[in-house]
Amino acid sequence: LGLRLLNGSIEALLPEDARLWLENRYFLPQPRLDLGSRLIGHAHACMDISDGLVQDLAHICHASEVAGVIEKQKLPVSAAAQLLLQQDENLWHHVFTGGDDYELLFTAPPSQHMAITAIAEALHLSLSVIGRIEEGSGVTVRDSEGDVITISSGGYNHFT
Repeated sequence: LGLRLLNGSIEALLPEDARLWLENRYFLPQPRLDLGSRLIGHAHACMDISDGLVQDLAHICHASEVAGVIEKQKLPVSAAAQLLLQQDENLWHHVFTGGDDYELLFTAPPSQHMAITAIAEALHLSLSVIGRIEEGSGVTVRDSEGDVITISSGGYNHFT
């Protein structure tokens, strides 16, 4: 969303602090290197969300031969992003497909929940369970009613 504000593809009325927060998330990403290294032995798969949440989860699912379900209402969204989303619900598409976030997306068995929670607490990070892995293939995004949200494109493609 920060990049879209910077390049003018989103026109929104935002307080200056909210605009700056979103732009700084783009200019100054904070890769979770410590978290990534500590997830070894706990997570089944892990990658950053640099090319878009849906697309990057699809990479994990394809490699693992499973399906992923993202629950929209469980996504952690900043207060600044919430202000934009309240103005235009269509911007949710960018939340699902936008890149340059560099937060970690990982899958882990329920048996590792306590260990991963302890890691997050030690690093002073807030983690969110945003969905689940199932049998099948592909990625589905669901709203709070359980209805499928259609995502027309998955994210950034390096080869087009």
